[in-house]
Amino acid sequence: MDTVTLQLSSVPVWAEAPAQSAALPKTDAYGLWSSGADIRMTSPGASLLLSRDGYPGAYVQGTWEGLPLLTPDLGVADFSLLPQWGQTSSWASTLSAQYQSSNAIGEILDVRSSGPDHLELRGSSLTGAGVGGRWTLPSGENSQVVLGGGTEAWINDYRYGESGQRREEADGERSEIYLTHRTIYAGGRWSTGGNAYLISSDRGLPASIDDMEGIGARQQDLRWQVSQYQAFHYEDMQFRTEQVVWGQDQGYQGYWFSDTNATQGAYLRFYTGTHWKNWKLSNEETVGVNRMQGVYKPDTSVDFVTLNLVAESPTTRLGRFTLGAKWSTWGPKKSPLAPQILWEKKVQTWTLSGHLRQMFRFPTMNDLFWTGFGNPDLDPERGWEAQGGLRQSFPRGYVEAKIFSTRLQQAIIWLPDDFGNWRPVNQSSWDRQGAKLAGHYARGSWTLDANVRYVRVTDYEGN
Repeated sequence: MDTVTLQLSSVPVWAEAPAQSAALPKTDAYGLWSSGADIRMTSPGASLLLSRDGYPGAYVQGTWEGLPLLTPDLGVADFSLLPQWGQTSSWASTLSAQYQSSNAIGEILDVRSSGPDHLELRGSSLTGAGVGGRWTLPSGENSQVVLGGGTEAWINDYRYGESGQRREEADGERSEIYLTHRTIYAGGRWSTGGNAYLISSDRGLPASIDDMEGIGARQQDLRWQVSQYQAFHYEDMQFRTEQVVWGQDQGYQGYWFSDTNATQGAYLRFYTGTHWKNWKLSNEETVGVNRMQGVYKPDTSVDFVTLNLVAESPTTRLGRFTLGAKWSTWGPKKSPLAPQILWEKKVQTWTLSGHLRQMFRFPTMNDLFWTGFGNPDLDPERGWEAQGGLRQSFPRGYVEAKIFSTRLQQAIIWLPDDFGNWRPVNQSSWDRQGAKLAGHYARGSWTLDANVRYVRVTDYEGN
């Protein structure tokens, strides 16, 4: 079985690790790739955030400390509301669809030192920089406590339109602090842990190119979250439970309109994994509730349920296949059972991969109830995504290229109206095609990651 070795300091709290160092199947190490947890369901108060990349946007995916995340990046939250500095995150895993960071347009550099304690530096060709890291605190022999955080700022200077105009008022800054703990019992079979974090951000939402005044908006967010977990493994069986509570305060100031949101949520997650005739089988269930209130809007609560099933084949001469399916509810609404299949084939230093999946996403609380501009008549968003990739590995790193295509029906898009106010609408179709070139290099105690992407997005009118 293809494995990746993780040190305890970087093993996600949702993964099993019976000792200080554990060889975990990749699907465990990087999280359940089929989950595709929409951050707007777990953070509905963030759904008006415009991506730092500007627009048009695309689906964004990544893994954070083993937890897979998925969010459309136009007019919605990116990963900025989760801790980033010093985290075990992946934007280009072969066990996923197309990944990108929160600065995907332009060339991205991420440099960090290795080891349990490290310093991390980031930079972007869109004029942005940051510094952060993580450090281990004194604890017991079978315990670990980690403190981390960082700060960053950006101008987001880029051109748009045929005349090469420059986007203005897209600047921002962001800071975070987090604490993670973990304790191992019974020779490594049983473990408990959790984390807490606080994040603040202030960013500009650039004005629409059709807005005659050309005046953008500002948005501030303050988010906190506390979680704990219990995990147990016995031979081929793995069990894990997780309990999470979170809250977020959000302020929005526009030229014509201002608003505030206060959102809270809680959920329980259950995970079970086993083997059957050399196949790895796993499932994950999440049950939770989100609540939202604010100026000029009623208190609103929505419960949700998600179910994810994964079956991973053994590696054969044809490669390795991973089959998955996802089903979810959002209040009284139910999704179809959305399938996906991933194929991976390794030949010496080369790796070929392909991924096809169905996507389905419910409108979020901000989509439906944003004061004055929410749209309670929105239909769920659905579509298909396909991706192919090729990677060559070297002793110190790798280079990979990917092509991808997404076609959405009833895409939920935040667009400016005639007065420059952003509001959600359904677009009958939304197509995205693109390519990505990425590289990873490690030397001594430092690693370097870089990527550049090209994305073309068109709506139902071909714009």
